[in-house]
Amino acid sequence: MKKLISFGMVAATVFAINSCAKNPVTGKRQVVFTSEAQEIAMGQEADPQIIAQYGLYEDSTLQRFINEKGKAMAAISHRPNLQYHFRVVDSDILNAFAVPGGYVYFTRGIMAHFNNEAEFAGVLGHEIGHITARHTVVQQSKQVFGQLGLIAGMIIKPELGQFAEQASQGLGLLFLKFGRDAERQSDQLGVEYSSKINYNAHE
Repeated sequence: MKKLISFGMVAATVFAINSCAKNPVTGKRQVVFTSEAQEIAMGQEADPQIIAQYGLYEDSTLQRFINEKGKAMAAISHRPNLQYHFRVVDSDILNAFAVPGGYVYFTRGIMAHFNNEAEFAGVLGHEIGHITARHTVVQQSKQVFGQLGLIAGMIIKPELGQFAEQASQGLGLLFLKFGRDAERQSDQLGVEYSSKINYNAHE
């Protein structure tokens, strides 16, 4: 049993080493299990589902505005080579969010809530920051590590298997939202990116 566990730990370590990638924002190496191609595929799969759920807001002027500002900001970001997509969705909820691979969404509700373009630019930069810093895939990698720990526990104590489903669901809920560090980093990136396209995010 000890040999089995040791082999598993070695295999996991080798897998982790081979999965190291340099973060585009920090320049530091980190363990992620999702390639950029997979990240883009995730966004491509999610985009039509999001549009189907909310619908696009039928205002060509507003859509053109968000696309123009988004493209300008993406060009000076840490991942300018991604193909970005910016949408205004038809919801009165105050929300903006991003999915991996370059997809950013604003609700019509939050667009009406902004007092000026600088406020919009700060939020736009924040959401682009989640993409450039790869927050979703980093979060998913942490979830994988949590699941590996659960499997290791089941090897050591097979009776823990009865709790596997509940624990897996708990892990999913744990990483459902970005942590404070990720949100703080995106706030900083929002200020940086908006400043680079001549907005004062502190207005």
